[in-house]
Formats: sequence, C-alpha cells, structure tokens
Amino acid sequence: MTERGAGLPRWSLSPAEFSARSSASAQAPDDWFGPSAPIAPGAPEDVAGRQWDFPAGYNLVTRARGYESISFADLRALADAYDLLRLVIETRKDQVERMTWTLRAKPGRDADAENIARAETFFESPDGVHDWSAWLRMILEDLFVIDAPALWCERDRAGNLLALHPLDGATIKPVLDFWGRTPRPFMQDGQKVYPVAYQQILKGLPAVDYTTRDIIYRPRNLRSHRAYGFSPVEQIVATVNIGLKRQLHQLNYYTEGNIPESLIGVPDSWTPDQIKNFQDYWDLYFDGDLARRRRAKFVPGGVAKTFIQTKEPELKSAFDEWIARVVCFAFSVSPQPFINQMNRSTSETQSQMSNEEGLQPILAWIKRLCDAILIQLGAPNLEFAWRNETVVDPTVQRENLVALVNAGMMTRRRAAQIMGEILPDDPMADVLAITTGQGVAKLQQNRSANDEKKVFTQEVFAGALDKYSDDQPRDDRGRWSNGGNFGETPNAKPGKGKSAPNRSPQSDNSTNRPGAHLENAATHVNPKNDQQNCGFVIDAVAARLRGTDRSAVAQSGREGAWDEIESRFNMKITWGQKIDDAYSQVKQAGDGALAIVGIRYPDGAGAHVVVIGNDRGKVGIVEAQDWGNG
Repeated sequence: MTERGAGLPRWSLSPAEFSARSSASAQAPDDWFGPSAPIAPGAPEDVAGRQWDFPAGYNLVTRARGYESISFADLRALADAYDLLRLVIETRKDQVERMTWTLRAKPGRDADAENIARAETFFESPDGVHDWSAWLRMILEDLFVIDAPALWCERDRAGNLLALHPLDGATIKPVLDFWGRTPRPFMQDGQKVYPVAYQQILKGLPAVDYTTRDIIYRPRNLRSHRAYGFSPVEQIVATVNIGLKRQLHQLNYYTEGNIPESLIGVPDSWTPDQIKNFQDYWDLYFDGDLARRRRAKFVPGGVAKTFIQTKEPELKSAFDEWIARVVCFAFSVSPQPFINQMNRSTSETQSQMSNEEGLQPILAWIKRLCDAILIQLGAPNLEFAWRNETVVDPTVQRENLVALVNAGMMTRRRAAQIMGEILPDDPMADVLAITTGQGVAKLQQNRSANDEKKVFTQEVFAGALDKYSDDQPRDDRGRWSNGGNFGETPNAKPGKGKSAPNRSPQSDNSTNRPGAHLENAATHVNPKNDQQNCGFVIDAVAARLRGTDRSAVAQSGREGAWDEIESRFNMKITWGQKIDDAYSQVKQAGDGALAIVGIRYPDGAGAHVVVIGNDRGKVGIVEAQDWGNG
C-alpha cells in the first residue's frame, strides 16, 4: 500500500517553486488589469430606444422650458429690446410676406378646381379673423424668437377642420412618453386613441391638455437632447447681450455722464464760492435760450485764457459692425445696411447668398407646414407651392435674350414680347437663326446637334470651297494657286482670275489629287504639334471661327485656338492626314467635315498646309498656305 504523500517533497517550497505553482491557478494574462465585463443593465428591455436622458419626472414640471437655462420670456425680452435684432427679424418677415403662393395637384395626382378653390379660400384667412399675411407673421414671430410655433385646430362636430388659431408657443409644454418623444396615437379596442401630447401652462398651472390632433406644434430647429427648438435668437444670446449693453452705453452718452463738453479755467485767486456763483450765472444765462448760445460773450481775462475741449467718445466702431454681422448671419440676412459701403458686386453676392441660405429654408418650412394642413383639410392630393417672382435686372435680361436669339434658341419676336416690345411684321422675326461673323443664318426645323455644326461650318467658310475646290487651277507640281496668298509659279497659267497650271481638272482618282504625286516622297507633318511653323493655319481657321482677321488672332495669341476649333466642330477635324486619306474621309464624313493636312516637299521647293472641307457634299480646299522654301 502506497504511503500517503509518497512522491512529494518533504521540505519547504522555494520562492521560485511557490511562484510557479501559485501562478498556475491565477487568471489568464488578458484579464490582468483588463477592462472586465460590463455591469449587467438594470433597466427594463422596453427602455431600449429612449431618445435622450431626460430628468426623472420631466412631465411634472409646470413651467415651459423648466429645465432650460434661458426662458421664453428672456428670449422675447432680448428680441424686443435690441433694435438691430428686431429690425432683422422684421426684415425677414417682410421678405416672406411679399412672396405669393398657389395650390396645385401633387405630381402624378389629380385635383378638381372645386377642391383647389375650397383650400385656397381656407388659406386666405386660416383663423377666420386675420388674413394670410397677418396670420403668417404671428407664426414667424414665434419661429424666429422662441422656435415654438403652435396652432390650435378648431373643428366641427364631425371633426372637420374649421380654423387654425395661433397660440402663444411660450405657454405650450411638450409631454414626453417613455422614450422621450411626443406621444403618438395608438389603436385600442378598434379605436384610435390620442394620448396627451402637450399641456398649456396658464397662470403657472397646467390649464389644458392637448393631443397631436388638437395642436400643430412645429419647432424648426429640434435637437436630439432637447424637447424644445433652438431659435436664432437663442443661438446669439451672448452677442445680443453685448449689443444691448453697447446700445445702452450709447444712450447714456446723451442722458448720463460726468464729463462736460469743455473745461474753462478761472483765476487762481477765485474761491470755491466765486467759482460756483460764476458757474450758476453762466448756466442761467444760456438756459432755455438756444439763440443766445451761439452769440459771443465778454468774460474776465483770466477766464478766457484757459479753454480745454474734452475728447468726444467713439460712438460707432468696427466692433459695432462685427455685432451687426453676427446678428445678420444668424438670420442669413445681408448686413449691408449696417456696415461700411461695399462695392456692387459684393453686395449682390451677399444678397443672393442671404436668399439662398436664409429665405429659401424658411419658405420650405412653411410649405411643409401648409402641406400638413392640406392633409387635415382632406386634400392630400394637393400641395402648397411658392410662385417664383425673382426680379431680373432689365439690362441682364436683355443680354440673356440677345444671347438666346443669336444662338438660335429663341425668335426675335418672342424676345421682344418678353421685354414688352412690339416688332414690325418681318418674316425674320419669327425664324430661328444663328448670328455669326458672316451674318445671320436660318435654322431648319428639327435640326440635330450635328446639323447645327454643319450650318456653322457653312456660314464660317461660305465661298471658301469655291475658291479652293478641286476643279480650280494648280501649278505643275499640284500646288494650289490662290491669286497672291502665296508665291505663284512660273509655269502657271491664268484661269478663273487666278494663276492656273497646264493640266485638267481633278477627278476623284487619288493619283490626280493635289500633291498626290509627291506623297511617297513628301513628309507629312501635324500642324497641331508644329505650331511654330503652322501658326498661319491657326490664325486663318480661328479668324474664320471668330469672325475676324488673321492679324487680330496673331496679336491676341493662339492660346486655345486648336481647342476652340475642335470643340466647334466636335472632333470632325482630322489632323496630320495625307491628302488622299483626308479627301476620302472628309467626303465620307459628309457635310461640315474638315481636315487639316501638312505636306513638306523633299526637294526644298517649299511646303503647304491646307484645310479640306465638305460643304453640302462639295469637297474642296477651305484654306491653303505656302510655308516658303526649306
């Protein structure tokens, strides 16, 4: 029988052995000073989805904004007391009021005229007392100052909406459900139940309970951790306080203060009583008599010797402009009336930005509100829409119309009607036409985009193909003679007013094309990549496109001329082709096609750069130029 403890050491463990044996039963290395497991949640599962950590018993508070640092009364006091802020608010309200609106069917929906007329009648006086403008201004006041616009829905016994009465949003306290949101209607026993969603606080006590069916409560700038909206006035509370104190300081300059307008010295021998008596005499002398203050006065010599004019305080500075900019920025209103004069371009840019960044979002909010009201009216197929009444500068409008007419996108009579003018009975007034440097060209109906480029080609190069067509005279080397644009050859004979070679007109046979007999020996160059030698071609083609002469193009520079040519003809230009290939491609491409070809002759006799074009099926030379010898 084995003795108990056999095989175990009978002596004490060393520190190393003790450490090794004790570590075997310790925790894993990743748990050593690790993050540990999270504490098990103690809230019920239904708490999942709670919007924010609202204070316990939130609905028991009997004051609106009870948990907010700034009350509704504070916000309204700031908006009413600070002149600049009030002016900005009223300006934004005026901008909204001037906008006109209409009701129309939603896209893809039908609506009869009777239904639209009934809804329009309602919006003309939504509360039955005030018209649209006055009703809307009351809502915008609460929107801009406290961001708590509220409308009470007056209904008949059948539940139909009769009127929408504005309520003081400062008296409305939102009620939260278990998830920190506005309680929603639910179904119970087959009926729709509307829980209490708002309370109206009157005289410091909850007076009336409202549901979402009773009140339309629409803050514009809600946040996930607050029950109330965040108005523009609340966003600039600190700046408004500074501006208000600055305004009071300026007011005190005229009503308070202990710094006189000037200091006048008296003789040193005068006693305090004498100074007081003289001061009383001086004040009494001018008191109530404004005309006397402007007259000269004889005084003792000692008094007249010393006069010190005190320094006037600075009543307006750059700091005031900074405050104005902040206040205007909060409402996206242009600060132009309150700052130093700016140029016209800057003022127009700021005006446009204020319209896009400030007015349009407000108009969109009003549209969403009115669309919700239309649903309450039983007209979900209708929508509220603003009429676009953008005022256009007559000069800018005239320039835009001229551009449309010259581009062939509008007739002259239609442009005149827009400007309120009457044109005589001229057939061209009702014709779409484009204007180029060569004149006016009519546009055919149903013209495609490629046809437009063909017409442009025909107008720009009108008559050029006749001058350089393939039946025109050439010299004995196959070079074109243009009557003086480049050197004439000794063997050329006159023909059609130009020097002509002693040869028959060209046919479609490629062996008879100009310069075709030298193709195997000639060096073909790319004018686009050889602008130093081919500048005249750039000048010639660009001049025809721009309706000017070559010298004007050369003087203004050739920068971008090739891109201009390519963009005008939409890749129909072929660069660096042989004449044989260029003729075939231009003829096959059809009306409006162009090709630019460069040929350098090996015998040193010179070189040519030509532009081949197709004008209504007729292929010929649009432009040609001799490089000279070498």
